[in-house]
Formats: sequence, C-alpha cells, structure tokens
Amino acid sequence: MFKLLPYQQDFLKALNRAGVEYLVIGGKAMQAHRFNRESFDLDVWVSNDIANARRLNPILTARTKFPPGHRASDLTVPGRMIQIRNQHGQHIVDVLTSIGELDFAAAYANKMRILVYRMFVPVAAIEDLILTKEVSQATTEDRTLAERDGRDIELMRERLAARNA
Repeated sequence: MFKLLPYQQDFLKALNRAGVEYLVIGGKAMQAHRFNRESFDLDVWVSNDIANARRLNPILTARTKFPPGHRASDLTVPGRMIQIRNQHGQHIVDVLTSIGELDFAAAYANKMRILVYRMFVPVAAIEDLILTKEVSQATTEDRTLAERDGRDIELMRERLAARNA
C-alpha cells in the first residue's frame, strides 16, 4: 500500500500545483506497484532542465536551507541530491536531479499515474524502477542498502517475468 506522511503529501501536491516534472522512485514506487515494501522516505527524481528547475526551486527553497548564492540553475546540475527533513530532523524526502546515465525523459514517458490522497502521482514504471535500483546498488557504499536493492530488483524481475509469461 502506497503510504505518505502528511508532509510528503503536501510536497507532492506542491510539485503538482507548480507543474514540476517528477517521478516517484525507490520504496514508495515499489509500494505503488503493490509490493509489500517498507519505506519511510520519499525518493523523487526530477527533470533537470532549466524550466523545471525554475518551477521546482521555490518549493525546495521553502522546505530546505540552501547555501548563500543558490540559484534555480543549480538544480540543472546532474548528480545533485537535496534532502528535506521534517521538524524532528529526520530526512523524509530525497530529490535527485539525475540517476547515473538514465534518461529522465524516457522514464517520464513510461510512467504510470496513480490516484492517491486526491492527487495524481507519477511513478516510475517497473522496468525503469529496476534500472534506478541497479544504479543505486552499483554506486552505494552501504552494503545493507546494496543488499536491499538486490532483493528489490529480484522481486520486480520476478513480477515482470510472471506478467510476461
């Protein structure tokens, strides 16, 4: 079941109102695909083109502290990850401007949209979610995370195989 904390719901509603192009990835995306997967944080992959960055920047600026001199164009830099924390200091949203060499536009074209909390949320298709997990697994230094990514990849591949059988 796809579960979001109120703060996460508000964040996605703000992205939708502003017309930001984004995809939910990670554990929450697995939940959206009906995998029984625990996930506390919300991982969001955003298009890093300048028009999208300009729509995204005020939303992030209202929710996190950027260094002095930050500009919307900073959100076009591949490889950026912005962490948004709640009032208790727990990080609850990760915003990524790229994932390895993956093509955001292609993944966005393949997205599925789910209706939750009275809003449509774009979620990475399983095939693209597998690719994001493979990048995460290959680039993390955290053995526990790499193992979890491996299990997630295996589950999603099994689902695809069953669907295509």
